Amino acid sequence: TWFVWEKSYMDYNLTPTRPIFLVETCYENMHLDWGEPGGTPLHMRRQAYHSVLSGSTGHFYGNAPVWSFGAEGGDPVWTDNLDDPGAATLLPNLRRLFDSRPWHLLVPDQDHTVLTAGYGDGFDYAPAARAGDGSTIMAYLPSPRTVTIDMGRVSGSADADGWWYNPRDGGAQYIGLFPNSLTREFTPPDSEDWVLVIDDASRGFSEPGSRAALVQLGATQYRVNENGAGATITVTRTGGTEEAAGVRVATSDGTALSGSDYAAVSETLAWASGDGAARTVTVAL
Repeated sequence: TWFVWEKSYMDYNLTPTRPIFLVETCYENMHLDWGEPGGTPLHMRRQAYHSVLSGSTGHFYGNAPVWSFGAEGGDPVWTDNLDDPGAATLLPNLRRLFDSRPWHLLVPDQDHTVLTAGYGDGFDYAPAARAGDGSTIMAYLPSPRTVTIDMGRVSGSADADGWWYNPRDGGAQYIGLFPNSLTREFTPPDSEDWVLVIDDASRGFSEPGSRAALVQLGATQYRVNENGAGATITVTRTGGTEEAAGVRVATSDGTALSGSDYAAVSETLAWASGDGAARTVTVAL
């Protein structure tokens, strides 16, 4: 028998690398008479974050009274459970949090080099993940405790923004601006479960869970040879993807002059609702 986070680590480490999903585990309202870990709202959130912060690509949600539509001993008024906390708050708030950060870059902190102390074990395990470029760190705390974060794992040369994200209502509380060096302890604001989010302040991320789109260059600088074909610039969209977004991209002269050193570019990049894919712009030399 494995805990969700253990199995997620195991499958994440398989070769060849493939996407993994938590397809089925405890349903909401299931085994409530068992006590811990019955299908309570807390356990729904716990197994979801245990999954996605430990290497899973996604998480499936189930509700015991709903799945059988009243058949085979199921709840005959299953429609009363359509707005249970798991469906109404867990999934939308989890989605908004991950949409607001480059979630596809997250690498699970299996060796505890990011969250170095306070991670616990079993159902009370606090999984953490770090974006491969160091732009963000997330850690889910299913119960109150003080955790230690290696702030040197955050990218940038100066500071990091700290946030507490509430997985129950999707709200965020700003903790403060901290040096991205040495280690720092963090304690959640109350006895509920929370997600700790730490960002490279220079990235300009909006608050966790924000639906606002952030469009930015994929790198702060691009280098090419003068005799090369050109430079391909990546433009990324993070934050909310529920609305359409667009940005105007144009070159301007510095030491290089358009027409003689490079071909000028002026174009509009557009994203439809639900589209979070990166765009590219080519500057020919």
